[in-house]
Amino acid sequence: MRALVIGGGLAGLAAGLGLETVGAEVTICEAAPSARRGGGALSLFPRGTAALACLGVDPAPGVPVTSAELVHSRSGRVMHRLDLNGPARRIGHPYSVASRDQVLDGLLDRIGARVEYGRRCLSVRPTGSGAEAEFDDGQRAGADLVVVADGANSAVRPVLWPDEQSRFLSVAWQAMTDRPPTYPPQQVTLLFHPGTFAGLFPASDGRLGWFVEQRADSPSEAKAGSRAAVLGRFGWLPDPFRECLATTADEAVESFPIYVRRPPRRWNRGLVAVLGDAAHTVSPAGGQGASEAFIDAVALADSIGHAGSLDAALERYTRIRAWRAQAVWRWSLTSMSPMLSRLSAMSLRLPTSFIRPGMERGMQPGRPLRRVMDQGLRRG
Repeated sequence: MRALVIGGGLAGLAAGLGLETVGAEVTICEAAPSARRGGGALSLFPRGTAALACLGVDPAPGVPVTSAELVHSRSGRVMHRLDLNGPARRIGHPYSVASRDQVLDGLLDRIGARVEYGRRCLSVRPTGSGAEAEFDDGQRAGADLVVVADGANSAVRPVLWPDEQSRFLSVAWQAMTDRPPTYPPQQVTLLFHPGTFAGLFPASDGRLGWFVEQRADSPSEAKAGSRAAVLGRFGWLPDPFRECLATTADEAVESFPIYVRRPPRRWNRGLVAVLGDAAHTVSPAGGQGASEAFIDAVALADSIGHAGSLDAALERYTRIRAWRAQAVWRWSLTSMSPMLSRLSAMSLRLPTSFIRPGMERGMQPGRPLRRVMDQGLRRG
């Protein structure tokens, strides 16, 4: 089987690696002239590191997280302290925070597929016996299967699903700074406030990553990306958030608008499949975007390995992923909804015994992923 993957980011590389594992001849086409570097830290729940392990990639390339604190949005008082060692041990994979480059390099080191850079895809269309992609240089390429994995700003998905456009939701700011001496080196700290989410995530070399996302009226608000602008907007945050913002180098602050896209009901049009952010762009506050892309890649490869035909495989892929991705997508939006995030903040007053099960459920791999964890991907 010849497979063409559109997009050479994390999702595209994971898709290519999964397809390669089940015996496909894979070509990956990326619009950028080289591998896209940079970006913030990725929060990988055990289900995400388990999916990476199924693809043969080191499931713990970053810092293992052993505890989480949920704090009051004004006082900074710790409302809940959760031990994450137990769930990770039961699942058999860690909760890890890694830089995007660490995960990217892990995928690039593992994959054997040809990655063609500087190839911008304009459109994809199903054909009688497969699918065909058209590129900006006028060339076309055909394959038995085309996988659209070109990210949140996918140029291809609107061609296939023109009625399901992305919509602006919020603005996010992020940076790395030195970890305060009193901050535990393997802890994440989370803060929920109506329309605002903030998180602190451990990084290697004594660093700490911070992330703030807030509901906004216009994407232009992302232009306020300096440290002074962030402090002016979020000076009400308690320590250690305020301390980390204040000690961040001005040039280290990144700001960007967030667009979200609802997962489609069907994840294919003919022999064209969609995967990763191109399928389900979620709010980063949910911390699930990268993990969901890796699970998509495992589910697609597993479906091809078990089904008797590509059509049946894509039917199975939709059946496995559509409902779960829809649930994650809806959950990720709650932190940006003023009303729902207010309820989330109020729920922190509940006993920890009520909070812990929900946190642990979000870490658990679903049934198809658990099967692959036990049996591995098989060649179709």
